[in-house]
Amino acid sequence: MGETTAIESLKRFCDAVIALYEGQYLRSPNEHDIARLLPEEEERGFPDHSPLFDTIIYNRMPPVNYVVNRHQHTLGYYLSDGIYPRWATLMQTIAHPTTGKERLFAKKQKAIRKDVERAFSVLQIRWGITQGLARYWKKDDFCNIMKTCIILHKMIIEDERGTDVEIWRPPPNETISIPDYARNPAILAAHISSRLSSIRNRGTNTALRLDLMEHLWT
Repeated sequence: MGETTAIESLKRFCDAVIALYEGQYLRSPNEHDIARLLPEEEERGFPDHSPLFDTIIYNRMPPVNYVVNRHQHTLGYYLSDGIYPRWATLMQTIAHPTTGKERLFAKKQKAIRKDVERAFSVLQIRWGITQGLARYWKKDDFCNIMKTCIILHKMIIEDERGTDVEIWRPPPNETISIPDYARNPAILAAHISSRLSSIRNRGTNTALRLDLMEHLWT
């Protein structure tokens, strides 16, 4: 098979896998998923560290409510390292911890953050295409290749576990309100600005960090 044919075949294969299975294997979390994941994340010391940003800005995320150190929080967050800004949705480690609480927080945060790195390492081991140099020109091609690898990886996990997972469909009683701003761009711009301000709030980041340290310490 010629190189051009192989490249085109790969693109079409990725398109087909994504079209058939993206809704089942790469869907966004719904309220049921969040309710199931919250206890697991809390057990490890970091309640509701979740993927966010666009879904929050456009109000497409199911409601997130959790309590840490007796304080209510309504934004999920990513665990990150120090190169990321101190936003409400990003929780960094403490680079130079000095107290017992800070050292425990930094240790736990680093351990859980490594989960993502380990997951990507598994993908690299299983799918050689993610290891070598990039051979495509378009960002969409790279995105589709990664999506396809993730979907196939999840399929393999299901098969190895011997599970028969029912094709996902939205729960009939689930409602995620998406405001219609199409007729008033000014309202849309104001909404986006407000949501961005809440995401980038350093005060929320500091308050959550303190609550998490107390939560882990106790």
